[in-house]
Amino acid sequence: MGVIRTGRWRPASGWRLLAALPLLAPATALAVDWDVYGRLNLSIERYSGGGYGAWDLASNSSRLGFAAEHELETGLSVLGEVEQQIAFNRGDGLEWASRSAFLGLRESWGTLRLGYMNSAVKDLRGSFDLFSGEMGDSRNILRGEHSPHFDSRFPAGVRLTTPEGEGWGLDLHYSFDTQDEDDNPPADDNERQAYAAVVDYQWPALRLALGTERFFGDEGEDEGEVFRLGAEWAIGDDWTLIGFGQRSKEAWDTDNGQEDADGYGLGLRHRLADDLELRGQYYAIDADASGHGGRMAVIGAVFHADERTRLYVTYANLNNDSDSQLVPWYHGRVAGPEGNEDGVDLDAGSSTWAVASGVRVDF
Repeated sequence: MGVIRTGRWRPASGWRLLAALPLLAPATALAVDWDVYGRLNLSIERYSGGGYGAWDLASNSSRLGFAAEHELETGLSVLGEVEQQIAFNRGDGLEWASRSAFLGLRESWGTLRLGYMNSAVKDLRGSFDLFSGEMGDSRNILRGEHSPHFDSRFPAGVRLTTPEGEGWGLDLHYSFDTQDEDDNPPADDNERQAYAAVVDYQWPALRLALGTERFFGDEGEDEGEVFRLGAEWAIGDDWTLIGFGQRSKEAWDTDNGQEDADGYGLGLRHRLADDLELRGQYYAIDADASGHGGRMAVIGAVFHADERTRLYVTYANLNNDSDSQLVPWYHGRVAGPEGNEDGVDLDAGSSTWAVASGVRVDF
């Protein structure tokens, strides 16, 4: 962490130094803790299946962020964050503040944030995903053909989160309007609002979380609701078992309109040594309409070179139902194409697979 202070000190002597003392005192009182952080995560990958095949260099949820916090004399802390995604493979910074931009307050009762950030239900899913932001991310199944997809960031949002720790926790999130920035502003008529709510309970070795998210408003388009349930069980020091379930209502796109869909997942992580772990997960989803859905299996190994650097290899295989074109390499990062993009257009109902070898550095 660093310290930002108002004003600038220059070497001085005599009366100049005495004259500067009154200016230095408030500068010290206004000290602000600040931090620059980020992630570099790149992998060389091979995609194949459904009549398509290609090599790629993927940027896996790489980012650069700036965070600041200032504690008032009352004990209340004021905090802020700006974070953007960086596509190291494309040479793009994407949009400034593309991942988050908020102002917040923190006290013993919890944290209140105002601005643009992950929805509470998006964070719930990510916390149970062993390959989040990398090839094999569970969103390749759970997001699938949903519209809305329930893994978004809420603009114009207000989010209240109780402190972390053992026992009960609550996360409440509301967006005044989730329309694209090119549409009418939220204050116009609040046509498309959204809320998310998560309640969890933490034991020393077990965590349970239940969440719901709903989009609603006057437009009548892309409305939908989802329920998610996750469980994580630490078995001794070397094993972690994960279970996940999802139920969406009237949000999966089909030729017959929006359908309900049920998804679930299982994950397992095993620490072979202090610096080596194996991980694997299986996710499946099925829509009410026949022929829509898929199943994905992912397995990989991670070598922790130090507390900031890890090397990994991953293999994923996704089997589509007869009318779906899902792939295991697209969502949650900057990487290869979707299965239904022009120039790719995978065979519906095909099996697709991918292999990745990468390095991640956190700072």
